[in-house]
Amino acid sequence: MIEEIRDFAAKFEDEWSYKGHGYNETCCHTFVFLLLASCNLADPDCIGAKKDPYFKSYRSELKNKFDKPDGDKDENEEKFYQRHCMIEQLHDISRLAQAK
Repeated sequence: MIEEIRDFAAKFEDEWSYKGHGYNETCCHTFVFLLLASCNLADPDCIGAKKDPYFKSYRSELKNKFDKPDGDKDENEEKFYQRHCMIEQLHDISRLAQAK
């Protein structure tokens, strides 16, 4: 598990930004959410129970942008679409972990 975390962190090359919880921001919160999703880890007490308002906001922004098919995506949009998929995966993992 530690190797997976180190590998994800080493390969993460995005520029840090803050865009008011927008789908296209990259900050410490989004980094942690993507890290958890990439390792198939979840914290059902925070994400699954919907206690983290930042996660809810970020997920909502991604869903609003990418839930509807809109044809071809440029490279930047593809990156955020992949994040959308990872955040949905994290949400599902958290929900399942909470049910157990």
